[in-house]
Amino acid sequence: MRAAAPDLRTKVVDLTAENDRAVIRSRLTDNTAELIEIIRVADGQIAELWGARTSPRGS
Repeated sequence: MRAAAPDLRTKVVDLTAENDRAVIRSRLTDNTAELIEIIRVADGQIAELWGARTSPRGS
């Protein structure tokens, strides 16, 4: 993705963490989409990552 759009960035909108999991909702800086990611950490490293891309509200 970075090769296709090197200037594209994300801004974290919400971040919630509990135990070994974190949920991050972020928005692309060009406002074309929001990302939802769920991360599970084990031994100080990302062990699993799930994600989805959605359209922002109002689009």
